[in-house]
Amino acid sequence: MELADVLKTNQVFKGLTDEEVRHIAAICSEKKYDSSSIIFEENSKGSGMYILVQGQVDIQMTMGIDDEPATVHVIREGEVFGELSLVDRTPRSATAKTAGPSSVFILEADKFDELCNKNHRIGLIVMKNIARIVTSRLRETNIKYTESLIWERLSTNVEENKEL
Repeated sequence: MELADVLKTNQVFKGLTDEEVRHIAAICSEKKYDSSSIIFEENSKGSGMYILVQGQVDIQMTMGIDDEPATVHVIREGEVFGELSLVDRTPRSATAKTAGPSSVFILEADKFDELCNKNHRIGLIVMKNIARIVTSRLRETNIKYTESLIWERLSTNVEENKEL
């Protein structure tokens, strides 16, 4: 399958024409990784977005409890990760580690910026799509956080009632 075909099926590139998708595919570079390879590390400088075309990537974070990172998300073929670096280039919030032999295409932020300066429509659509993805994730996180607070209060109430 061609990279342009993979990109067309991804939310980040939804709404782009076939020609616009081909422009993005043309500036991507391919990289292959062995099993258990680190693609990028938590707190490293974000410089691009990755499109997984083969394999699986685990997104891991240190939790501050011990030195063992926890897998917080699994990236499957056709999905993107590291997309926030196209927006702000701040340090990565997690580590991306392959769960087996994997192949990715990398969309470097600088090359993407150059493309967007030539074609504002591409930049507008991609950034709107990233904003939709991020807001969706934020809503999910808010729900999970609220649920954890409810469970914490319930368990505290149960413990307090046991003491009475």
